[in-house]
Amino acid sequence: MSFLSSDNPDLGMPHPQQSKVSNHVNRLLPQVLDQLAAAHPDHIIGIIANPGTMPDLTFSSLSSSQMANADYRYWIMILAAIKTGHPLLLASPGNAIVNTTSLLKAANCDVVFYSGPGSPLEVHVKALQNTNPGKRTYEVPSLEQMIAVKSGPYPYNKTYEQAKQDTVLFLHTSGSTGDSKPIRINNAFLARVDADKGLVSYSGTPQFHSSCVFQMVFVLCRMATVVLGPVDQRPSGDVACAILRSMKVDTIRGPPFIHDALFGANGEELKDQLVQLHDVNCFGGPMRRAIGRCGIPQTSRSEVLWLDPVFEIYPHLDEFRSGDLFRRCKDKGFEHLWEFKGRVDDIIVLGSRLKVNPLQIESMVSVHPALKGCLMFGEGRTACGMLLEPMQDGIGKYELLSSVWPVVEEANSMVPVHARVLKSLFVVVDAEKPLDRAPEGTLVRKRSLKLYEMEIQKVYKEAGIM
Repeated sequence: MSFLSSDNPDLGMPHPQQSKVSNHVNRLLPQVLDQLAAAHPDHIIGIIANPGTMPDLTFSSLSSSQMANADYRYWIMILAAIKTGHPLLLASPGNAIVNTTSLLKAANCDVVFYSGPGSPLEVHVKALQNTNPGKRTYEVPSLEQMIAVKSGPYPYNKTYEQAKQDTVLFLHTSGSTGDSKPIRINNAFLARVDADKGLVSYSGTPQFHSSCVFQMVFVLCRMATVVLGPVDQRPSGDVACAILRSMKVDTIRGPPFIHDALFGANGEELKDQLVQLHDVNCFGGPMRRAIGRCGIPQTSRSEVLWLDPVFEIYPHLDEFRSGDLFRRCKDKGFEHLWEFKGRVDDIIVLGSRLKVNPLQIESMVSVHPALKGCLMFGEGRTACGMLLEPMQDGIGKYELLSSVWPVVEEANSMVPVHARVLKSLFVVVDAEKPLDRAPEGTLVRKRSLKLYEMEIQKVYKEAGIM
């Protein structure tokens, strides 16, 4: 898939006038916050579930006046970094030390901030210190401490024209297609993001993820409110369901596993809450077809389709190739549309040079209740196999396979013979060596297959298959 940086309708979708897309363009985020805090000091910017309260959640709220001095911690660090001219790199705490070290070097980072004394994150930071002895480290105070400390205004007086190309933040790629690489974000990129005014939105991704940075922009520019789960819980389907049971939200944003839990496993129980949603946003991986059919059809084109922030990151490009694969839709009445079929780097090339798109089988098998995840393999081989990650520890290979195999057979019946998974080519994932996942929870194919390289070689040898 390519995005064209052009207003020419012959080259791509014509762009509406910028004023129609957003009446908040050409503003700088720190100034938006200061104006919001002055004009609407009691507006609730954020609601966070209190730790230790699952499944019966209780909540704390954060007003815009508190936000001007404090934050959801990630948010204040981002805004403080912008105001002081020191761009912040939001690194995933799940990265390997070597990956984080590479990111620090690429982004020219000298200082590391962390929270959670005694936590695995502190161990990670100490390992970073051993690898990078010149880096300074500082522990970030709690949200409660931040809110309690009062301070005067810290002005940010640049104009938009002066500051639009300033690097204000570093995100990074997930590493699903190679080593993680930093992504420079400037003020012009942030100014392109918009949302509906006044909505309450649940965010089902970690706070260092790009989607949560965009959520911050939405909230400040549109006087919206974002709801987060407890800080002692990773985003999950259970947390999302508990939040919907506890309070009314207008929108839900998160990776596919969040929507699987809400609309799939718990859809009947939560139908009264789900029918009240204004919109649902899924990212980070393909949504299952059955989940995508929930709700009402979208009858108009969202103006967000015309936002091209990618060209603020890569200003030297006129065309951006995302690496996504699409096929013309075959459903009657929808032949003019295209459907997502995976990524270029998902494709398995067999030894026969035949190509296999694993997503059709994986999407059917991965929803089996006994599985946490699955991945097909077979690059350079004559047949395909599959990694199975069980939901529960201790289950035997044959017990798991006997449960899952009927679903695999059904999936096999829908693909060409060369793309089918053989019963003799299954590897069960060890709980001590889980499959590698990106921050949004989706599986990282290349690193996961590398992790089980020896086991995959062994199963081919035992099956007598090249």
